Amino acid sequence: MTIFSFLFLLPFLRYALCDPGTVGVNYGRIADNFPPPPPQPPQVVKLLQGHGFTQVKLYDTDSTVLSALSGSGISVIVALPNEQLSSAASGESFTDSWVQSNILAYHPKTQIVAIGHCCWQLSFFVDPQNTTGFLVPAMKTCTLSLVKYGVDSSIKVSSRSHSVRCRIRTLHPLVSQIGLGADYALFRDNPGVTDPNNGLVYKSLFEAQLDAVFAAMNALGFNDIKVVVSETGWPSKGDENEIVASKPNAAAYNGNLVRRVLTGGGTPLRPDEPLDVYLFALFNEDQKTGSTSEKNYGLFYPNEEKVYDIPLTLGIHNESKSQVKAKPPTPSSGGDTGDLSTSTVGQTWCVANEQAGEKRLQAGEKRPASLLMSIYTQYFLSFLPLYFTR
Repeated sequence: MTIFSFLFLLPFLRYALCDPGTVGVNYGRIADNFPPPPPQPPQVVKLLQGHGFTQVKLYDTDSTVLSALSGSGISVIVALPNEQLSSAASGESFTDSWVQSNILAYHPKTQIVAIGHCCWQLSFFVDPQNTTGFLVPAMKTCTLSLVKYGVDSSIKVSSRSHSVRCRIRTLHPLVSQIGLGADYALFRDNPGVTDPNNGLVYKSLFEAQLDAVFAAMNALGFNDIKVVVSETGWPSKGDENEIVASKPNAAAYNGNLVRRVLTGGGTPLRPDEPLDVYLFALFNEDQKTGSTSEKNYGLFYPNEEKVYDIPLTLGIHNESKSQVKAKPPTPSSGGDTGDLSTSTVGQTWCVANEQAGEKRLQAGEKRPASLLMSIYTQYFLSFLPLYFTR
């Protein structure tokens, strides 16, 4: 099972979160693999600036990080910790104090643009502390506190919604029929898929999923809401059964995604609305829970060395017009290169779909491309949270 989750901004102001056609990055610090001395926040800010990032998303309100970002020109999304949700939900006295200490103390020199909440644990996609019931009340009190201090026009309140569960098994028949594989997930040249209802052609899984959200929003009358993808990425390393987690695939996905965003244009359904994305993530984080892949989404090692080399600014992309390549998967190879091997195809299908029986496994082994697509989808769907704002 994979998760497709959302982050919501209270929808009463239009298009205020960030500039169009930009690429930000998530800056997490759940790691102890930093060499002495660890990269201090001022170093990280220089790293962000040196690679052209103007937007960053944090998972807390660490004072050293927010102070380092002061005057940097980098806009920031911060987070109210889960353990404080119940206190925030209890009344404005707590959120008044929290906003004073964690927002007003740094704003506006530190360009905080949103306050986020996350009421489920990423590695298990559950809510072990039962914080979900406090979420909406906490969002309301945070908003009231921002209004009280006159900063509600520039700082929004957001959160992930309850997750929408997407089972890989429902996608497998589709990708089997259309015959798409890794190219569709990695933004490489491919025949594309034509929507039979409107004739629109999709050349990437990313755009297809965004337009699925847009279509649902349009059907409910919310076609004027701006959407920002706040986390999307690809792991450069994984466990033995995470065969598509590799540096070549991560470089292809993130490199081609950055190119797609920076060269302008929207999705087939919203062609005139440029894309805003936050890459997941800035650093590899070895202390995160879960699989090896969860710890290896970083663009950089903690020593600031690139995990793989991709252009992150439009100028560099213009110097090289070709797509970022990744070695196409082949049934005869294995290891950590992201290739499929004949010995792991069935095993990987079991991981992607624990309901698969022997008959379906045998049928799947005859269609390695579609099996690979289901695995690629597993990675991709796990990291496409969205912001919604008017």
